[in-house]
Amino acid sequence: MAPSLGGVYLKREHQIYVDPYEFFERTVLTREMIEVIKEVGTALSGKRGRLILLNSLFGGGKTHTMLSIYHAVSRPPALRKASVDETLREDLSLLKDILSGLKDVQIVVIDGHVSATAPSPLEPLKEGNVTIRTLWGYLAYKLGVFPRYLNYEENLTPPAVDKIIEMFESRPTLVLIDEISNYVKRLADSSNEDLRKYSEQVITFLENFAKAIESSPHAVAIISVPKEEGETESHYREIVSRINKAVGRIALPYAPVKPDDLPRILKVRLFKEIDLGAVNEVVGKYYDLVTKHVDEFGGSTAWVNEINSTYPFHPDYIDVIKTIIENHKGLQKTRDALRISRIVVRELFKRREKTSLVMPYHIDPSIGGLEGTLFRGELEAFSRVFNEDVLKRASECDEPELAQRIAKYVFAKTFTISHAILSKPTILPSKYDVVRATYEVISSDLNRWEPSKYLQTLEWLYEKLGYLYEKDGRYYFRVIGDIRKLIEEEARNVSRDEALQQLLDEIEKRYVDSPPSNVRSKPRRARGQRALFEDVIVKKRLEDWDIDERKYVLWIVLEKPSKGELEQLMFRVGNGIRRYSNSIYVLYPGNTERIERTLETMKKRIGCERLKGRLKESFANLDEADFKAIEMKLKLTCDKIEQELITNTYSSLNEVAYPTRSEDLISNRVDASEIKITNYSIVENAERALYDVGKLLSAKYGSEVSLEVIKDYLEQLRVSIIGKTIGEIVDYFYANPTLPAIPKDEVIKAFEEESDLICGNEIYTKIFKVVEERCSKGQCNRIREITFDGTKVGENCRVTTPVEILRYLIESWNPFGENMLEELEIDKGSIVERVKYYARVEGETIELKSLESVIEDIEYLSSPIEIVRRVEEIEKGVRISNVEVPKAVKPGEETEIAIELENVGEFEGEVRITSNEGRVVPDKVTFNKPGERKTAKLILRVPEMEGIRTVEIKVLYNGNELKKVVEIPVKGIEEDWNEGVPNKAKEVILKAENDLKPLFILLNKLGNWKATRFTLNAENDESEMRIGLRNSPTTQVKAVSEFVLKSFRPKSISYEIELRGDGPTELKFEEDERKTLGKFYVRYR
Repeated sequence: MAPSLGGVYLKREHQIYVDPYEFFERTVLTREMIEVIKEVGTALSGKRGRLILLNSLFGGGKTHTMLSIYHAVSRPPALRKASVDETLREDLSLLKDILSGLKDVQIVVIDGHVSATAPSPLEPLKEGNVTIRTLWGYLAYKLGVFPRYLNYEENLTPPAVDKIIEMFESRPTLVLIDEISNYVKRLADSSNEDLRKYSEQVITFLENFAKAIESSPHAVAIISVPKEEGETESHYREIVSRINKAVGRIALPYAPVKPDDLPRILKVRLFKEIDLGAVNEVVGKYYDLVTKHVDEFGGSTAWVNEINSTYPFHPDYIDVIKTIIENHKGLQKTRDALRISRIVVRELFKRREKTSLVMPYHIDPSIGGLEGTLFRGELEAFSRVFNEDVLKRASECDEPELAQRIAKYVFAKTFTISHAILSKPTILPSKYDVVRATYEVISSDLNRWEPSKYLQTLEWLYEKLGYLYEKDGRYYFRVIGDIRKLIEEEARNVSRDEALQQLLDEIEKRYVDSPPSNVRSKPRRARGQRALFEDVIVKKRLEDWDIDERKYVLWIVLEKPSKGELEQLMFRVGNGIRRYSNSIYVLYPGNTERIERTLETMKKRIGCERLKGRLKESFANLDEADFKAIEMKLKLTCDKIEQELITNTYSSLNEVAYPTRSEDLISNRVDASEIKITNYSIVENAERALYDVGKLLSAKYGSEVSLEVIKDYLEQLRVSIIGKTIGEIVDYFYANPTLPAIPKDEVIKAFEEESDLICGNEIYTKIFKVVEERCSKGQCNRIREITFDGTKVGENCRVTTPVEILRYLIESWNPFGENMLEELEIDKGSIVERVKYYARVEGETIELKSLESVIEDIEYLSSPIEIVRRVEEIEKGVRISNVEVPKAVKPGEETEIAIELENVGEFEGEVRITSNEGRVVPDKVTFNKPGERKTAKLILRVPEMEGIRTVEIKVLYNGNELKKVVEIPVKGIEEDWNEGVPNKAKEVILKAENDLKPLFILLNKLGNWKATRFTLNAENDESEMRIGLRNSPTTQVKAVSEFVLKSFRPKSISYEIELRGDGPTELKFEEDERKTLGKFYVRYR
């Protein structure tokens, strides 16, 4: 209980209030209080009379100021014990000197709450033989002049102004009048008419008293009157108003305590000693924190500096306690600020809580009986809000302690001012204010609560607490309706069947093809974007399905099916066997509790929609700001329920059943896979689960769907793809549970990329292309190319072999109507067009008729085989059709060069053949008919020197001359092959197994050589690969080898390569390269 002025005067209160020294040890003298005491000292010094009116809110420091004046005048030296701001220290010393100089001061204390210092006709004061029944009689008695005022006492009539002045003539007088309004009210409320009349006389006395004090040079009076005229009942307000009018025209008004004085008052009154050395450390920690986490604290550091003046209280603690006492009609300002803070501090000591500051959330209505203090009158409803939201719901957070701290702060800050959202929303806390007011460095470090966690928790609270509202980024508690409760009430009226049907509709219309993040913002995706499923059926439970078609179908059901129900759907049609037994898959909830939880959420969502429909009707009595707040709260809550519904739905459909075969491959059976990730659409969740267990192959999920893969799967069934249509091959994957499910389009694409097909009257191949060339006078030009990879590939296309494609091209395709295996001549007047077909394979030209046998030996092609239709323009007459030159002739040896002549057109006659060296046998030939061919040979001996020997051959007929220059290589004896790592060579052969390193050493070292021959065989767990190259650049060999190594990932590998340069080359290998090559078979020459 707060001490009374009368109690201290009568020495009835605790020693800390009665003893001046102890009192000032616990007292903060504000600037206003020092000014008041200075006025008192000046008046008592005889310079002027002074009436001072202490006018403040209940608990605003009036009584404490009276006690300060009383002790300062009665014991001036005790003032040095008082706590003051450093700027007032000199004023306090001067004031002590002034008061110490006063002599023989009379002090009269009138306390309206204590009858011994404020007698009345109802409660008179007896002192010996004297009975005192009035305030003026009591004043006269205390000043030793009571007999002179006995008549006024007996008549209950106040003396006139001049008579009161006479009371103060003898010596300096201080009159302290406290709680006078309560004194008057108690009498005015009496049923006794005489007492009511006396209460009127008291107000008259106060008016006369005020005038008398003003005219008495040695007298000073202090009167306290509450300021809360608008916050009390009407009769009391009238009395206070009348007292103010009675003395206010003369009195000098003072408000003894201002809001800025509160921190110092709390510190002095609640703590004997404060460790000021800790302030700098605390300030430093908060400063570092705020500058590091600008996004969470808002960037301002001004409040951190305030800790210097508020320590050990957080600046926001002071702010919150001020907000409460200034806006709570039932609290007495500074007095209750002290009382509440005393309870808070005691609780901290009791719990031994480690905290750097007394925080705003420590103002907890559930401690020390504060609930009864705070939740009174119009704020009583907030008791329910505090218990339901702050104590109960906030504790359901994953960080309950943090959630309750934040909720307690926002509650303490706003429950007395939540109406401010209508007029001054900026006094309500923002998210930055919340973090600033609740982040306590010690506990946050211990619990590893980052500032961002505070914002996340605030968002959680806004979602979950029924009475916590937000507007324009400001948070507050308001008793205008618990949205979550209202939704739950609506949900209780929704039947399970209604919720189930709506859930089925939502799944079918919105969830099937949309990931959870897109369900609300984007429309359902096109079905074509699914990897596998061509149709989706959404039902409550599995049903009989008599449709048996080649289509991958996903059933989604909300009741977990039995094994028998799954087998019936997947493998049977009525009483028969389902043909496409690998086409039906079922997605369902593996856990009944999950789907029931989802249905409960759906009920809430339906409740949301119903509440939205009648919101205006339900809250018609709310003003616009409150209605918008509750509307926003409803939207947010419903949005979260919607998100919860989406999350629950996707996570509840967590098992997918699929057809497979028993381990002995004899009978069909059903297996199931759990869906572990639900970040995708419902269909994609199912597809990914099937992919994870190998039941689905699709490029969308990273599978290689190649021709080789398809062949391997069908070979397991002993099925060859050759001769089958793509449609027949696709059928296997829809019908056989042994196989994985592969989308039809990806099967077709695999054949497009790698296969040879006959599609009706057209072919599809990437192995062959037809090239048309026209040659004239020894120059050939490519006229056009015809490819066969533009044919539309579909299910009617039949898989075939390269040999069959070649035969088709030769026998059926040729648009020129020519026999591609025979040479054709067309007479064009002065010239003859000769048409002949060749094949060009890996850069080498061969006869077309030889191609079939070559194809059978080819295992790898770096480029398509070209079938060349060459049209050669030849002038009529004789031409040199061919000259056969030996590959090499030893120096000094005799050699023969075969010469072939051809009659073009209708030439007849003799032809002479000559040479600049050797002899031609025969040197004359005669042509008798068109198309005739004649041969001769040039015999000559080559020089003893190696090199190229050039010889010119001439053909003479009818005045025409043909020339042909031939080159004869003259070489010595071929060198023998050597084994080992060469220092110099023109040819190198390498054979190796299971190590490509020696190959890469040679390819890197001999980059400008040519691989005349390269073969490679590789195997892995699933298949084997064979590659053959001829006359290829080393870069191509290297690229092919790297491809095999990275993509095929062989478990075993063997290869042989023959490399040839333009001539003998110096080879400089590093020592480690020689060691590596030395381990393998290497030959050179």
